[in-house]
Amino acid sequence: MAFLAGTTLVWRGSILDRMWALNSSAYSRLSPLGRTVGIPFILLGAILLVAGTGWFRRRTSGWRVAVAIIATQVLGDLVKVFHAQNSSQSDSSP
Repeated sequence: MAFLAGTTLVWRGSILDRMWALNSSAYSRLSPLGRTVGIPFILLGAILLVAGTGWFRRRTSGWRVAVAIIATQVLGDLVKVFHAQNSSQSDSSP
């Protein structure tokens, strides 16, 4: 999906653009950024392909890439939670 989204953001006007009807709010936020986010999405799709292929072939490198991706996601979620808690605490201060 990341590869597909990146492709439609980099090369606009294809028949694939109709997929954004499924998530028009994401398209309205990502569309102005175009290539700026499209190319990293394509790279993310390639990294996920390498991780998935390695994972299914039971390669150590595939497992490491997959664990790194999952760890990055968990770390990002934790940062978001702590940032939200700190923001709500500072908003309630007199």
